[in-house]
Amino acid sequence: MKKTSKAFIAVILIGYIIVLIGVSSIGYLVFAGLENEALLDKEFEELDYLINNYDLDNNNIDRKLNSYVTEDDYLVVERAIKNYWKEVVKNCRRLDDIYDNYELYLVLSFSNFYIDAPNFTSSLNIIDASIADLEEVKNNLLYLYDKDTIISYIENYNLDQYFIDYYKDLMIDEEVLKTSIKEIENSINYSTSALQIYDELFLLLQKNQHLWYLGDDGYIYFDDDNLLNEYNRLIYLIENIDFSNTNIEQNI
Repeated sequence: MKKTSKAFIAVILIGYIIVLIGVSSIGYLVFAGLENEALLDKEFEELDYLINNYDLDNNNIDRKLNSYVTEDDYLVVERAIKNYWKEVVKNCRRLDDIYDNYELYLVLSFSNFYIDAPNFTSSLNIIDASIADLEEVKNNLLYLYDKDTIISYIENYNLDQYFIDYYKDLMIDEEVLKTSIKEIENSINYSTSALQIYDELFLLLQKNQHLWYLGDDGYIYFDDDNLLNEYNRLIYLIENIDFSNTNIEQNI
């Protein structure tokens, strides 16, 4: 048997050590990736639960949206997810503000007849502004719930396809998106239709103010039967408005 030189043995050992280091590094990267993925999966579930089960003004939602639990490429995915949800929450909060507008509440109360009659200028301005705001929020939400929009939040980052696919798996469910879009449209359209009835009522009284008056007993008296019939039709529609149909938070 030939004698192996010490130099040759040293080369073999160095090569073996390099392989071990490489395997260990790969093992560490795989472990770190799995750990980050598990953290992000858990973070996504908690965020989804908060948004769907608590009022949108809950401070925990903001804390969750503005803090991060992952690192490296997973952090990029996490930021994309949270940037997207920040926009959704912002628009839903704006929707809440429209519904909670005290001025609009006063306009829709019958005591407003004594305040703003006979021209109803302030009432009409508030209603028209509210309708415009609702339409804007609706368009924003429909844009956000478009699949291409959701993907756009991750597209501008130089990520491997694995992370893009992972983001899509978390964020895109075709059936959920379809249901949410339908609910957004139905809910906000119902709200704008309801406000348009009030708008129509005030315009009717404004244009025909010479044919009606407020009595001391609080009733409105009409000098024209056609006007009275149209007024009663609109009042009937108003009395049957179901504002519970305007709640879309449970579907965002």
